[in-house]
Amino acid sequence: MTPRSSTSRMAMRQNKSQSTADAAQVENLQTHIHRNMKLSKVVVCCLTPKYVHCQNCEQDMLLASSLGKPVLPVMLQFVTWPPEGASERVRKMMTHLPRPVDLSTDKLFKANLPQFLDKLVRFMS
Repeated sequence: MTPRSSTSRMAMRQNKSQSTADAAQVENLQTHIHRNMKLSKVVVCCLTPKYVHCQNCEQDMLLASSLGKPVLPVMLQFVTWPPEGASERVRKMMTHLPRPVDLSTDKLFKANLPQFLDKLVRFMS
């Protein structure tokens, strides 16, 4: 066996173990999210263009729905409403939510933070 092939095999083994570790971390994260969402009174959905287009958004929305949890959407970056380009399922779920509180700029954050806190308190009581 040449040093190069030995190094390649070692790299492949390392990559495989990293993939396994990554899968375990993802599973642990999903378990953590599920447990905490189950214990919560409200789910604050922090919207960014990247998040509304990823699979996690759909999974989180479905989980909140299946647990019967109210969702309070908050824009951390501007997103059209309902989000364009998001999956049809996500768009459909989001049309049933209250209009998001826009905290996407410093000015909007200062202006809308009291509104967000009021909504959050209402959900909590």
